[in-house]
Amino acid sequence: MKSKKIVSLVLVAALVGSALVGFAAPRQKGMKISITLMAGPKRPNSWFQAELGKKLNAKFDFIMLPGWEEKNMKTNLLMQDKDKRPDVLWFNGMAKEYRQWVEAGLLVDVVPLLKKTKNKNMLKKFTPEILFASYENGKIYKIPTDIGGKGCCMSTFVRKDWLDKLGLKPPTTLEEFIDVARAFTKNDPDGNGKDDTYGFGGQNSGSVDWRFFSPVFYAFGYDPDQFGMYNGTVKIGATVPETRKALEVLRDMYKEGLIEPTVFTGNDIGQMVAKGRIGMFYSWQSFYEPDDTSYKALKANVPDAELLPLDPIKGPQGLSGDYPEPLGSWCYIVVTNHNKNLQGVVNVLDEMMTPEIKMLNEYGEHGKHYVMENGKPKRTIAEEEKNSLGLGSLGWICFGDLPVTRDAKLVKLEEDRARTANQMRMEERIIHFNLSVRENCPTWLKYVTEISDLKNEVFVGIITGQKQISEYDRFIEAYYNKFEGKQIEKEVTELYKKEKALFEEFKRFYDKELKVK
Repeated sequence: MKSKKIVSLVLVAALVGSALVGFAAPRQKGMKISITLMAGPKRPNSWFQAELGKKLNAKFDFIMLPGWEEKNMKTNLLMQDKDKRPDVLWFNGMAKEYRQWVEAGLLVDVVPLLKKTKNKNMLKKFTPEILFASYENGKIYKIPTDIGGKGCCMSTFVRKDWLDKLGLKPPTTLEEFIDVARAFTKNDPDGNGKDDTYGFGGQNSGSVDWRFFSPVFYAFGYDPDQFGMYNGTVKIGATVPETRKALEVLRDMYKEGLIEPTVFTGNDIGQMVAKGRIGMFYSWQSFYEPDDTSYKALKANVPDAELLPLDPIKGPQGLSGDYPEPLGSWCYIVVTNHNKNLQGVVNVLDEMMTPEIKMLNEYGEHGKHYVMENGKPKRTIAEEEKNSLGLGSLGWICFGDLPVTRDAKLVKLEEDRARTANQMRMEERIIHFNLSVRENCPTWLKYVTEISDLKNEVFVGIITGQKQISEYDRFIEAYYNKFEGKQIEKEVTELYKKEKALFEEFKRFYDKELKVK
């Protein structure tokens, strides 16, 4: 009898032990998983790689992808070699190659595998909007990863200390925005007696990004680089009549010297903010974080300096907005057919998407590499050691929420900007397609490079005074004649209708197959 009790206890212990592992399907101890990485310091055989293996009971082979120029070639070589093909592949773009991988049977449908994970960390995070771009005929081959879920990552900022010094209020309308820009340019807001400040500036990392002019363009309704609904037809924002009016405003601001000129030639906006060169700008919300490098540098130069986020600037017709992030992701991971234990691979990925692993990836080991102060992690190691440890290697892959106390001001900013960005999305003034425009709109694909080049040439020329505003009308003429603009609009409008119908189909699939009850 005693021996039977002992055997029973051993069986119970074994069952409990297996449950504590946290995986729904069995996998061999220390299973090997190869995964390509693009982010982080790219240190093979690092402390983080070994520690991650201990946490997830796996032996990881980190395959470091090279720089942005070479990563696609490396990815293709890996996928073509059945022996070197990774179990998990990170990629972005590569739509043509992705389609080839699917058709060749190199990728695995993860729907049944996700459903069998115990904790369903990924499914709990995925909304229908996030997953829709991955869905095709009841299958999902690519898993979106860099998903913040904020709705918007950008905001307009103003130097509040400059407002206070000049006795100005935060601008709310386009007219007030221009008045503040003029005062910041002409009234020496930094008090150094030099004519060295500009009212408004933006980022140029090698090419013009019209998002950084959003306070003016969005005041007239549309983004020059994005599709939007206009009188029942989907158009590229550069072609709607209101954009011409926005260009006239920017032209007049530039002529008066209110716009920092390197926005058209190349600059580092972080440096301009840190050195107090511009008084207003539209950029990443991270500038508002106390630990942001540029903000800290600005405070070091001017202790009383303060950045204040602004609500979107309202135009003549009351229009305004912020840039809405695409609801899916710009990058993905796929599970290939390389590993024999596919469920085990997905189980490991699912347990990777947790607050614990997110903290390990970002900060390392508590008490050794960081401490918690007021609910926030504080590094106790230098940047060089952080890199040598391999911290950050799962960037753009691991999306677990950090278990930290977040700054209330930052949370409010995210919520406010998400609201104003989603308003643009709801009003269809910016449409982000989940289905590929390149694959579904051949006319756009045929001319997109020429359209973009001509648009940038004409827009920059008009704003900087090198071209007359009449050049905009010639751009419109070229768009509709040379570049078959009407056919483009026909194709993208049909695609939008098709996408809306498919999304309704996917929501039904999501509710039935993927929604965590």
